[in-house]
Amino acid sequence: MSKFALSLLCLYSSMSFADKKAHETWGQGEQFHHMKQLPESKQFSAAPSKNRGIHTSYQVSINNQGDNVLGDAANEPSIAVNPLDPSQMAIGWRQFGSVQSDFREAGSAYSSDGGKTWHKNGPIEAGKFRSDPVLSSDADGTFFYQSLRVVNPNNLNTADFYVDQWRSNDGGKTWTDKTYAYAGDKSWFAIDENNSADRGNIYAAWNVAGNGFYPHTFNYSTDNGQSFHAPITIPMKPIFGTVAVGFDGEVYVAGVDGDLSHLGAGYVLRSNNPIATMFPDFAQITSLDLGGGLRTGAINPVGLLGQLWVATDKSQRHSRGNVYVFASVKPWAHSDPLDVHFQRSTDGGISFEPFKKINSDPSRRNYQWFGTMGVAPNGRIDVTWYDTRDHQTMGQPKRSELYYSYSYDGGLTFAKEQPITPVFWHNRGYPVQQKLGDYIDIVSDNGGAHIAYAATLNGGQDVYYVYARPTLHEENPNFPAHEMDNAWYNPNSPNQGIFTKTLVLNPNSTNPQLQNFEAVFTYTPAGDPIWFTLQNDHPLTGDSITFPVLMPSGEMVDGKPQIRAVGLAVKSRMYDDEGEFIPHRMHYEFDMTETVKNQVMSLTAGTSYFDESFYVNNVFYGTSKSIELEPLVPIDQVRDDFCHPQGQALIADGESSEGRVQFSFQRGDKLNVFGADFSYKKAVDDEGNVSLLLDQNGKVQPVWYTLNSLNEGVSDNGDVDNQIDYSTGGVGFFEITSLSPNIVTVGQEQIRQSHSTGFKVTKPTGEIEQQFILAINSYCELPD
Repeated sequence: MSKFALSLLCLYSSMSFADKKAHETWGQGEQFHHMKQLPESKQFSAAPSKNRGIHTSYQVSINNQGDNVLGDAANEPSIAVNPLDPSQMAIGWRQFGSVQSDFREAGSAYSSDGGKTWHKNGPIEAGKFRSDPVLSSDADGTFFYQSLRVVNPNNLNTADFYVDQWRSNDGGKTWTDKTYAYAGDKSWFAIDENNSADRGNIYAAWNVAGNGFYPHTFNYSTDNGQSFHAPITIPMKPIFGTVAVGFDGEVYVAGVDGDLSHLGAGYVLRSNNPIATMFPDFAQITSLDLGGGLRTGAINPVGLLGQLWVATDKSQRHSRGNVYVFASVKPWAHSDPLDVHFQRSTDGGISFEPFKKINSDPSRRNYQWFGTMGVAPNGRIDVTWYDTRDHQTMGQPKRSELYYSYSYDGGLTFAKEQPITPVFWHNRGYPVQQKLGDYIDIVSDNGGAHIAYAATLNGGQDVYYVYARPTLHEENPNFPAHEMDNAWYNPNSPNQGIFTKTLVLNPNSTNPQLQNFEAVFTYTPAGDPIWFTLQNDHPLTGDSITFPVLMPSGEMVDGKPQIRAVGLAVKSRMYDDEGEFIPHRMHYEFDMTETVKNQVMSLTAGTSYFDESFYVNNVFYGTSKSIELEPLVPIDQVRDDFCHPQGQALIADGESSEGRVQFSFQRGDKLNVFGADFSYKKAVDDEGNVSLLLDQNGKVQPVWYTLNSLNEGVSDNGDVDNQIDYSTGGVGFFEITSLSPNIVTVGQEQIRQSHSTGFKVTKPTGEIEQQFILAINSYCELPD
């Protein structure tokens, strides 16, 4: 732990924290129920009421002056991002010079500042009919742009379909080395990024129609795209899908059967040696059951409503080697027009687990279309799609938003999806070919997902870029903030638990610091209420965190109560016997024995927290405890619910070694607050003056309360009334018992938001505190 972190602990320990209702206390069997802004220049932000405005869209399809072009159309975008320098990226698209024409070219633009500004450098080969752009980067930052060339497009009987490829060594600014790549309509390719002899190999698959090489639908390059092998035939001839490379160089091709006339069941083909002499080597063919099939038409009149995506996990985590498929499908089982479904394989594509529906809307009238998936190097899965929910009209819906969700546990669970773009009319701005293209594209990195999409935010079809982030700051995939920030308890240890916060310090600096702060609420062996605090820097890797355990000592130094180190706590994620994450669980090991004394001294060096006499004489000395905890506040919440000012860590003026941790979340149709206040017994005189209440030995007396918002929840202006409860005694330090603690309702407090980061709190005693936000959840923005 850094000395800076420990010095900050003094501040945290001076906060004022509160807990929840008596009838909803920890372990008593009643958990909480589950609960656009106008464009400025070429920037477009999603409505801040939905996602705190952390997602901003930037227009890509612009003219040489960086302005929108009236009367044109741009769709079907694809994106390349330099893995060595993510500020460099390029996007290609189908560029229609006029909506009155069906003629299209290979649009192109690049960005050197992370997508905030874009520079036009297309079309590539002006005046030539081109379509179906696909872009990607190799592991060394070289970009590739493949484009379908159609000669004589007005007569399909004599039309010639093939693909050309360009490369860029300068982040997409210039495209050179035009290479004949064979291929055909709806081609998709993937590049081997592994450190092996096949590094840089390119593998491509395409359609049976618009194909001058039928029945061949696959080829590859073994010289990093300088030349391509002649096309070959692979089983099933998968179409309307994508290609992926695994961590061991294996190649996956996904799609529906190219020889059938319908968009039925999908398949995933795997080759362990795609460049074998006796090619093809796609011996592994796995049928998918995504619960539905691909679809065309409807709200995208002459286009696909999404293709079949396959991706692999090449991380060093427990999910390494997993294979994922994702698509917008028409469910077989009911009348819903389109949902987004996900399947995963943990055995290299031999078999796939039952599909999961990712969109949570209950309606069977909404379209979740253009489902798209990426996997980050750290193993996080990103999924995005267009969604018509909340925008129903008579007949087919006409408006969509881009939605986003993600998974940090290998696809076992996904975060609550949320919109990340403004609403747009998807049926406007068609060129002669009436569709918004057939796909959008995504590239995932450890911080988030780079998404290229088409929309009509300016009234016509244009291409946009948005960076979809789970959090404002890069997360540890083993400890994602949406799981870290919660109240954790064990149902068999009544009215005890741990409040956890992943907080960002100096959020506007170039190097913000992430801290884990935890407040432990429990009882002494004698059954008296006691609290601990835990704090350390937030690790970006690994699946455990070690904290010194700090306890109020009762001492007063210079008029301030003190806290002392009494042991170590190790917090870790949980796995099953097969090494799979157990989602929504945390494991804690507390060690307050002589064994860890030297380690505690080292962690607290340079501070006043370690006192050997107190260490060996406190009531917990010699104690070790292992406890498994689960979340009390529903994790499946949109980010904005957790990012409300009422859900942050607060500090009160004039307090020392005290604090308040709380959470805002949806319960029913109301935003509610649950919190915990760690404090000391106090006296309030007739004039409202507050003083610490000392025991017979002249020591301050630790106490903690729970607070829970009353039925009306948080008002629109941020005010809330809370019920305050106090535990007068329990059954010891996380003891397993069926006995209920002694809960006393103290009364009600009123919290009135005085400004964006401050509150006026009126306690049941009449005492008034001024509290303000000390630090924000790591995935939230500072309030205005």
